[in-house]
Amino acid sequence: MKNRGSASTRSVRLRFRNERERAIEFHLEPWGEIHLVPIGSTLEMSVNGASEEVLELIYSDSSVTLWATTGSTVSLFLDGRDLHEGMKLMQSVPAGVGAIKKLFG
Repeated sequence: MKNRGSASTRSVRLRFRNERERAIEFHLEPWGEIHLVPIGSTLEMSVNGASEEVLELIYSDSSVTLWATTGSTVSLFLDGRDLHEGMKLMQSVPAGVGAIKKLFG
């Protein structure tokens, strides 16, 4: 994991490789996006934003979930292919989302 920038802004890159014997769902919250990560594929996540919060990565037998932080934007690349290509730029996470997550988890 790489962390660049000052305390008020940062970029974090994460790489996840599916080495299980089946495809895994990747959930990007709080946007509610779901992407299938095939066997042997690599998903790279780039989180950019103005936040000192900790990114939360949750994994289970069948899925991986990334909770982005307030004020962040996220780029996703599956085996080098931009999953957001041709889509509207991902909106920043609004303030207060962390409180909603704590209530409804």
